Amino acid sequence: MIYKTIDGGDNWTAVWRGDNLARYIWIDPGDSDVLYISTGIFDREAANSDHTVNKPGGEGVLKSTDGGQTWQPVNNGLSNLYVGTLFMHPENPDILLAGIGNNAYFDGGGVYLTTNGGTSWQAVVPNENINAIEFAISNPNIAYAGSAGTVYRSSDCGQTWSKASTGENGWGSPGVRAGFPIDFQVDPRDPNRVFANNYGGGNFLSVDGGQTWTVASDGYTGAQVREIGFDWLCFLRHS
Repeated sequence: MIYKTIDGGDNWTAVWRGDNLARYIWIDPGDSDVLYISTGIFDREAANSDHTVNKPGGEGVLKSTDGGQTWQPVNNGLSNLYVGTLFMHPENPDILLAGIGNNAYFDGGGVYLTTNGGTSWQAVVPNENINAIEFAISNPNIAYAGSAGTVYRSSDCGQTWSKASTGENGWGSPGVRAGFPIDFQVDPRDPNRVFANNYGGGNFLSVDGGQTWTVASDGYTGAQVREIGFDWLCFLRHS
C-alpha cells in the first residue's frame, strides 16, 4: 500500500493498493508527478500467487505520471514480478536498476536495466535472486547488486556486471555467511565504500568495491541468534 501526504505529514491518503507489498518509491527530481514503485520481496509470496499450480503472481514495477492518482505497470521485459529492490540513476531519472527474484518463484530473477523510464527492461544479470541494488552517487557509472551468494559490480552504468565477491559459503567477512542483503548504502564520498545491511541480522562493510568485507555491527543488537552450542566434554573435564 502507498500513502500520500500534501500537508507535511499531518494527513495521509491511500493512493495505491495491490496484490504485493510496495518496497521502494522513487520520485523524478525534475518532475514530482512522475513516480515509480517496486513491489515484492524475496521471501514473501504475492496475494495473487498460487503455489498449487506454481503461479508466481506479483505486480512488478508501477509508474505514475500524475502524482500518484493513477498507476500503470511498466514491466515490459521483466521475467519475474517480484521486484525487491529498485534504484534510480542520480543524474538521469529515466535510468533505473531493478533487483528481482523470489525464493519460491526464482525463474526470471536477476538484475534488470531500463534506460527509457520503464518503457522496456533488459536483463543484465540473469538467473539470480537479487535482493539489493544501488548506484554510487559520487560516480553513477559504478553500481552494485547482491544476492545471498554473490555481490556484483558494474562500472559502465549497469550495462555489464562482474562478480566482486563470492565464495563457498557466499559473500561476507571471513568465517561469516552474510546471507541475503536487504539493502546497500554506497558512501556518497567514495564509490568503493559500501555498507550492506543483512536480512538475517548484522551490517557489513567493504572498502574495496565489494571484493572483501568486514563485520560492521559493533554495538548492534538486532542480529538474529538462531542456535547456540555447548561443549559438554569440556564441561565434564572441568567439573
